[in-house]
Amino acid sequence: MSVGMVFALIFTIVLMAFVILFGWDAVTRLLCFGENSKVQKSIDQIKDLVENHVYPKSKGFSEIYELNVPEGTRFCFVNSTDPRPNILGNWEPDTIYQNMIKENKYTLWVKHCGGQSGYRIDHLYIPPDRNFCVKTGARLYFENHGRYVTVEVMAD
Repeated sequence: MSVGMVFALIFTIVLMAFVILFGWDAVTRLLCFGENSKVQKSIDQIKDLVENHVYPKSKGFSEIYELNVPEGTRFCFVNSTDPRPNILGNWEPDTIYQNMIKENKYTLWVKHCGGQSGYRIDHLYIPPDRNFCVKTGARLYFENHGRYVTVEVMAD
């Protein structure tokens, strides 16, 4: 093997290491892009369902929504003024996230491929002791209670 070939091989290995080291974040963001678009679509559908379909109707009106998001994604419905942990509902937030939820009045907290983020859905109310998280395939029951809409998980 010639000296030039050895240097080319070493250069290639170093270049690949740099691509992996510094490009890994870009690669994972690219892979998450498709998943995150499905997550955002579900968020928009839930927001539209609550604000434009359930809340404007009369008290007692209800809708069922089946959550269809990528595996590993969790949708957490929380009380924006009291996002206390609820181990039975799989809601175990970090103190920092609890403060973010309170400050921004988020009622939906989503853990997805790209990280975690909160969303405010107007007229959605979750009792503090009922904060909960769901995964893909969960059937959600939204009900109008007059001044607000509640959400619960339907048993299979």
